[in-house]
Amino acid sequence: MRSFRLSALAVLSASLLVGLMMGCSGETTEVIVEKEVIKEVEVEKIVKEEVIKEVEVIKEVPVEKIVVATPVPAPIRIPELILTQTGNPVCLGADCASSVDEMDIFTQFTEPLMLLDPDNNLIPWLAESLVMHSPTDWTMTLRKGVKFHEAEYGTMTAKDVIASYYHDVREGTANKKRVPASMQEAVLTATDGDDGYVIDWKLSGAGTASLPNHLAAMRTVVTAKGYIDVVGEQTSRHPMGTGPFVFQQWQPNVKITGSRFDDYWRGAPPIQKVVWKIIPDAFTRKQELMTGGAHILRALEPDSFDEVNNNDGTRAISVLSSRYVYVVLDVDEAPFDNQKFRQALNYAVNKQEIVDTLFGGFGAAAVNGVTHPFLCENDGGPPVYQYDLAKAKSLIDEARAEGAPVDDVIKLYAPNDRYVLDKETGEAVLGYWKAAGLNVEYYPQSRSVLFPLALRSFTEYKADIDGPFLIGNGNGLGRAEFPYELWLENKDGGRGRAFASPHPASWEEDLDKARLLASCSDESKALLAKMNKDVVDFAPWVFLVNFNDLYGVSDEIEWRPWSTEIRMLYEVDIR
Repeated sequence: MRSFRLSALAVLSASLLVGLMMGCSGETTEVIVEKEVIKEVEVEKIVKEEVIKEVEVIKEVPVEKIVVATPVPAPIRIPELILTQTGNPVCLGADCASSVDEMDIFTQFTEPLMLLDPDNNLIPWLAESLVMHSPTDWTMTLRKGVKFHEAEYGTMTAKDVIASYYHDVREGTANKKRVPASMQEAVLTATDGDDGYVIDWKLSGAGTASLPNHLAAMRTVVTAKGYIDVVGEQTSRHPMGTGPFVFQQWQPNVKITGSRFDDYWRGAPPIQKVVWKIIPDAFTRKQELMTGGAHILRALEPDSFDEVNNNDGTRAISVLSSRYVYVVLDVDEAPFDNQKFRQALNYAVNKQEIVDTLFGGFGAAAVNGVTHPFLCENDGGPPVYQYDLAKAKSLIDEARAEGAPVDDVIKLYAPNDRYVLDKETGEAVLGYWKAAGLNVEYYPQSRSVLFPLALRSFTEYKADIDGPFLIGNGNGLGRAEFPYELWLENKDGGRGRAFASPHPASWEEDLDKARLLASCSDESKALLAKMNKDVVDFAPWVFLVNFNDLYGVSDEIEWRPWSTEIRMLYEVDIR
């Protein structure tokens, strides 16, 4: 087994390097090599009052001077690009982000080192390459000549990336709880000096094969070390980086604005100004788009899809999302510490009816487990816990007989301004649980209230919210083990310790193995199938639906959605 693992790692390392280099082949910065030529010169020497003319010939020596050329900015074709946003962000930084729709904004200002493209291919971004020597030992080479928005900070070098990473995973941040333990204690070293471009990454423990995936999932975004030294935690209120747009203003609950960065390393986009309008109401968002007040509408509701698509000047687009939603149960708190009761809560919910009635049969699909449907490790099997009210009631009776306080009031929480029909999905769960004979109260809240509580100290969380809550998991890593790391792993400060523990120790053993496997390998598929079955039977969640993300788009622009919810605006152009 050991020899096979080493072989798999070698294949992964080679394929990763080749993939990254291929990924950057079309995006390399233009490098101009100038030749400095020393020509023949005539020298006069005076020797004892005689003038002797000599010709001193110095051989031509080409001296390479590397000049990184900034791409020519595109002509401005869109004076103002307007996007709708469902709710007010918690913050605009990787260290404190509570959701991908915040990353969608701040990655336009501060960029990641790696990226998953629209086809879910892993590509280098601010990194030029990333080579895995082993799961604990990686070498990163950065792009040269990438300018920061504020000229006083110059261009990006190793010291900026190292400072940004340590800032974004520092103790006490929500972000530190997202990364695997091996990355929490990572040591980064600039091998060619602070102002160089090569960084060694040393991960702790057994390491992970998914370092580039975590970097693509915005676990860190790059700003200047000097800027961090000056503003500290305020980087998440006033982001400054290398992105295509310069942050201008954030008016809470109103809008966020940015302006074009003319020295953007990929070439400035054809957009002068970008505006995110914060509009929680779905009808108002739709009207903004259909009347010309917005160009890209996220979270289009299914019953408006045809209306937007048939409207003169707009179109509707659908893409399989990397996100599903579920209800988190605290398995260490009664009555949710009873496995039969947790299973009953699953059987009581008619997921297909939610898909058909709320999502029109096409805006979502019932989930078939923990592994996201867009990944090759998902076997395409039937939905888990298919609706069975009689079985739900029977399991509730069994749990009651075992002493579980199933008749106590259950408080159910859900966001009302983050996901498509999130409040309504929570209401549906409420109705199904009541139909099973349970006493349930419902507390929909703004994501800006609910999510910080879910992502900060879990001791505080349990003091403030004492019941199950609806939330989503978007797999921005493109790795099948990601939800296990984020929501199920029993690690210090992690959500898995807070809500999914105690659980069998085999979960961590399997997860450690999964981190070292190449995606889509037969071994990965087999192991993830086992992990999925174990967790589904344990039922730490009430499994609900995976989205098809629906967007409304103005016919004035050309743009395509990404399954990760990130709207990379450098791609936008006039149609």
